[in-house]
Amino acid sequence: MEQDNLKILLGSVDPLPEVDDEENDEMAEQAFKQYVMLEVLTAIGEENFKEIYYNMINEIKQYPIEEQFTFCRAILARIMQVYNFEFPREIDLLTAGAVQQIYILIEFIEFNHINFISELMKPYNFDFRKGNAKDFIELNYTKIEGDIEVISRNVPEIISEFLRTYNKEDLINWLVNRIEKSKMIILLNIKEGEMSWPK
Repeated sequence: MEQDNLKILLGSVDPLPEVDDEENDEMAEQAFKQYVMLEVLTAIGEENFKEIYYNMINEIKQYPIEEQFTFCRAILARIMQVYNFEFPREIDLLTAGAVQQIYILIEFIEFNHINFISELMKPYNFDFRKGNAKDFIELNYTKIEGDIEVISRNVPEIISEFLRTYNKEDLINWLVNRIEKSKMIILLNIKEGEMSWPK
């Protein structure tokens, strides 16, 4: 059922019977493209997302821009399904630059957030190996929220908007989940103090 719903997001249709070889080739190419995009969409929120994404994204970036527009709209819909996040404004997907911003967003949500969390948590000197991350964040959320506002000025605009408009409960859950998955890397990153952002 989930696969069917995602196919609808991509605007796919069932193949027609009795077509010639050229049409068969076109249909096979479209089926392969659909497979590649579905692999990424279904992996959102899963442990193996980064691996699948890096295996597929260069292929997807070669597709016509109109197909990438559709793919990016499906990413936004999938983010809503998995993370309960929706931008408070309509995202205009009319340029290659807008497409790139969606790729930056999903990379941040799924795996490219270590620098952000490291910078966010650095002032607190909290050892996530020993303490409860959720209790700590909930207890200090007012200050953390202010820190997010400051740090978000130095990240790509689409990430900043995600951080500033995500509802409190789901943002806390997202932060805690990411900290728990990468606590040793985050602690090491805090120690080294080397944090940079993609433009």
